[in-house]
Amino acid sequence: MRTEQLWRVLGLVLIALVALGVAACSGSTSNFSQDDFKKVEAGMSEDKVKDILGKPYDSVEAKNGETRMWWRVGDDYYSASFKEGKVIATDGPFDKKQYQSDKELMKNIKAP
Repeated sequence: MRTEQLWRVLGLVLIALVALGVAACSGSTSNFSQDDFKKVEAGMSEDKVKDILGKPYDSVEAKNGETRMWWRVGDDYYSASFKEGKVIATDGPFDKKQYQSDKELMKNIKAP
């Protein structure tokens, strides 16, 4: 009887760990307005942008030292590009296809 209870507990623990892993690996969505996004300006720190927009949905660091972060609100995507921790450009809203294209471009940027 004890062995059966132990297996049940272990099974529940395993299910909980898998659920946590799936949640941690999935991108997050944000809930900000276009007016909030317009507050993001060139020269703003990465931390300040995260304070305004929340946790990014995704990010990529290119070989030239530039980092691009994306946020998703519903079906819309927004991005901010950073160099040395400061905003250099913003873009959005755009669709998932554009997000995927931008991400691939960032991955393929060569070092100067």
